Amino acid sequence: MNPRKIFVTVGAQLPFDRMISLVDEWVGANPDISAFAQIGEGALTPTHMSHTEMLTSIEYQHRMDDADLIIAHSGTGSILKAIDAQRPIIVLARRAALGECRNEHQTTTDRWLGDRQGVYFAPDDDAFKALLDRSADFEAPDPVSDHADTTLTDSLAAFIDNGEAPTSLVTSTSHNEPHSATAESIVAFGAVDWWYHNRGHSDCQTMTRLAGDVPVLWVNSIGMRAPTAAKTEIPLARYWRKLKSTLKGLRRDDSGMWVLSPLFIPAYSPTMVRLNGWLLRIQIGAVRRLLRMKKPSAFITLPTAVDAALDGPYERVVYNRSDKHSEFPEADTELIELVENRLMAGADEVLFVSTTLMNQEQDQCRSARKITHGVDYHHFADATDRRFDTDNPDPVPAELAELPRPIIGFYGALDDYLLDVDLFIETARAHPTASVVIIGPQAMEIDRLLAEDNIHYLGQIPYPDLPAYAAQFDVGIMPWLQNDWIERSNPIKLKEYLALGYPIASIEFPELEPYRELVHVGTDHPSFLGAVQAALDEGDERRSARQESVAASSWESVAEEMAQVLGVR
Repeated sequence: MNPRKIFVTVGAQLPFDRMISLVDEWVGANPDISAFAQIGEGALTPTHMSHTEMLTSIEYQHRMDDADLIIAHSGTGSILKAIDAQRPIIVLARRAALGECRNEHQTTTDRWLGDRQGVYFAPDDDAFKALLDRSADFEAPDPVSDHADTTLTDSLAAFIDNGEAPTSLVTSTSHNEPHSATAESIVAFGAVDWWYHNRGHSDCQTMTRLAGDVPVLWVNSIGMRAPTAAKTEIPLARYWRKLKSTLKGLRRDDSGMWVLSPLFIPAYSPTMVRLNGWLLRIQIGAVRRLLRMKKPSAFITLPTAVDAALDGPYERVVYNRSDKHSEFPEADTELIELVENRLMAGADEVLFVSTTLMNQEQDQCRSARKITHGVDYHHFADATDRRFDTDNPDPVPAELAELPRPIIGFYGALDDYLLDVDLFIETARAHPTASVVIIGPQAMEIDRLLAEDNIHYLGQIPYPDLPAYAAQFDVGIMPWLQNDWIERSNPIKLKEYLALGYPIASIEFPELEPYRELVHVGTDHPSFLGAVQAALDEGDERRSARQESVAASSWESVAEEMAQVLGVR
């Protein structure tokens, strides 16, 4: 006999009229079935089901608990809630080709959950109808335990009672055995939190591209230091932001990549690094089992996740040495240097973006190679093309529309170990009729900048919207502090500025060398101010040359090289 109570849900973001139509037709042909549908803001109104556009979380849970069968789009939240409620669920993926979503990532969900008892995936309409007809015989999903593994609880109790990490957390095993040549998935320990940081970073760019081909689990950053007033954004605000991210748990991004916001203890010492590494391993292991992720390689950018990576069951461990994190302000230099050295010694491959840093550290690595940054070329270049489209130019963002020209612009994180505040101020004062625009998250005191009449700080602009703002610059500047940090750095911003095409003025740094003829370079304050003036005088005649210099430097090619290093190719 068919299930008497059916709950149909399309999720909170998009309508799914195709699925609603198929279920409504099936319910109409089976009058003994009582169905309730959450349909979103679609164009279709069901005729055989009670329905509403949206439900509160309490109403949603009530409908889930009261149903004999769940029918849903391929959304992680719906699937996991059905498993938790022990209700069989039929899943139909949205299709980008039909205009139902932005890409085809939902069609790959069955690679991870398709063989779990009680979860039934339909690749197309005919398979979906067949599942509906057979649904009376479906079994409930395997229950998920409400209790932590006793190893976890016993060890945490020992840590709290004795103040020492359990023995299992104290030692770490380096990877001395050769790894299999082929991995099938990736666990990426990100340097940023996916839900609120800028996604322009290299690890974000490469992992989202690889997620279209292999299962990728992004583990949000567990940080390296506690927030400090005046140096970072308001500490309480940062803790609240991280709490909201953590409450997201496990979700799937539009790219197809799974994102885990792990539970961890925001304290940083050798013992806490080991404890947090162990907590990460417990959570990642559970998620990998849930998602059926087999033979993973680890890709790690954040050094405080060292124990989770080196002690995990990974085919290969690849350390993305994008920065020397031990020199971050406020970081415990001794601690972070220790975990960095452990990663360089223990990882199967260490990837550098800076030749200078690689030359300094490659003897500490088993294997080292340089993989330079790519650029999201069309994301930036197309914005400039639209700005200068004489027939249909993009509108100027409201924050910039009334500013005096020229606009001398910078975007990026405002860090006091990287940016020369005095040089920003000198630039603004040297061009009092121009507008100096700064975009990016505040990570330092900026009162002195804001005191200048022609400096305009816009805060952080989301990465998808950034080109519309940056394309309005007449000159892009990089006023770096002249220190060891920039000597070992390779800012992604350089290639993005080149893709945008406008004249560039920068303080000297080594990775600038391949593009020196296209950039006005200063070696001190007076020569940087001269470089800004030269950039303003240049105009637009070399826009094409700058864009062409990076047109082939795609993140897709970088991701392909990453895939080979990780063993998924």
